[in-house]
Amino acid sequence: MKADETDKKILSLLRENSRLHFMGIGRKLGLSEGTIRHRVKRMLDSGTIIKFGIETNTEFDYRAIICIRLKPAVDAREMIKRLKALPYEINHICEVSGEYDIICFGEAQSHEKMNKLIDTIRRISGVLETKSFIVLKQDLNIRAGR
Repeated sequence: MKADETDKKILSLLRENSRLHFMGIGRKLGLSEGTIRHRVKRMLDSGTIIKFGIETNTEFDYRAIICIRLKPAVDAREMIKRLKALPYEINHICEVSGEYDIICFGEAQSHEKMNKLIDTIRRISGVLETKSFIVLKQDLNIRAGR
């Protein structure tokens, strides 16, 4: 399903606050609560909206962006399955084009635990190289033009 301009406005409001009531969204967009409810249901049914959730900024003190280069014969989808099976907090695993094959976002409660996560990834069979970036500051609500 291709989202129209109204759907995009609804999605933008939900990204800012996923707890916003349909009546509040309707009020902001000049539409009825029923129209908003119907559009959100359609976007859920079509897979445009995958889930509603929260992002926290308190449980983990250390975050890293970890870039992973694979050996040529290694299937990225298989490596992603291995990464998901690790007993660590790895979020947002992405297969990417360019110099690296996979980028993932790791979280840990200490510097030592973050180092252990990165070392564990380096030791996975099929990993050729990693490059890590420790996140110094994170703004969860960045919007273009603001």
